[in-house]
Amino acid sequence: MDKKLTILLVDDHPGILNGLAKKLVREGYFVEAYQKGDEAYQAIKEGLKYDIALIDRSLEYGRTSGDELMTLSRVINPKTKVVCISGYDTKPPQANLLLAKPFAPSEMLELINRECRD
Repeated sequence: MDKKLTILLVDDHPGILNGLAKKLVREGYFVEAYQKGDEAYQAIKEGLKYDIALIDRSLEYGRTSGDELMTLSRVINPKTKVVCISGYDTKPPQANLLLAKPFAPSEMLELINRECRD
């Protein structure tokens, strides 16, 4: 992959968010990370560009849910893959893919590499 990919990462748990963001940056990705759904929602509405979105379904802070973020992402960026990060084992209709918690960072990287091939 020649182009450096940008990943939208949204998770309300700071430890998970920071750990995943650091891993992705070390792997050479640009990461737009948000702990609050409202902030991610605003960034998407304002034109944030990203190649794949990893969104926690169970966001607890703010008024914007993970499902709402996934829906907004699909509406504004219909060609961009949306990955639901969830402890539940069912993919919501708003997402293209499910990454079930707990998962190893290598699983996340494998999914990103597979879904973002040119």
